[in-house]
Amino acid sequence: MDARPQLRVVLSGSFHEQNFPKFLRIYEQFKELGAQILSPRGKIPINLKAECVRFLEEPPEESDEDVQSYHLKMIKRCTIHYTAITDGYVGNQTRKEIQRAHQLQKPRFCSEWPTDTILREITGWPATPEDVAEISWQIGFDGSLHSPDSLNLRRTRTTQKPPITH
Repeated sequence: MDARPQLRVVLSGSFHEQNFPKFLRIYEQFKELGAQILSPRGKIPINLKAECVRFLEEPPEESDEDVQSYHLKMIKRCTIHYTAITDGYVGNQTRKEIQRAHQLQKPRFCSEWPTDTILREITGWPATPEDVAEISWQIGFDGSLHSPDSLNLRRTRTTQKPPITH
């Protein structure tokens, strides 16, 4: 019997049209692994072209600000903060979410490195949802985590920190 705690995941990233397929794939992978997705509250978008992408499963009476506030509150409750990044792009709202997870010292992972060299320092390590689940036994119920350097993540060219060039 597996005594590991269930992962409580908050997914961040741009959910707009060009990035949505990656988000959906990551969302589904975490669900298949038995993770509880705290936020976003669903995966069926209402309008992928809207400034703030809303999901059908969210209460329609909530404003965009309410939805964003809920997302930030869920970061406090999560055991994993995972950022879906496409082509290195990180938008302003996603940046705030990463900063919040960093402030709360939540374990942070991402699908790929952001192009912003400063943001790389706090985004977390690139890892697949499977990699995250594999090391989940090292994550406490409060989301505390040993140094990412101590994790047994598979190191490939895509997970190595790129050199910072000036």
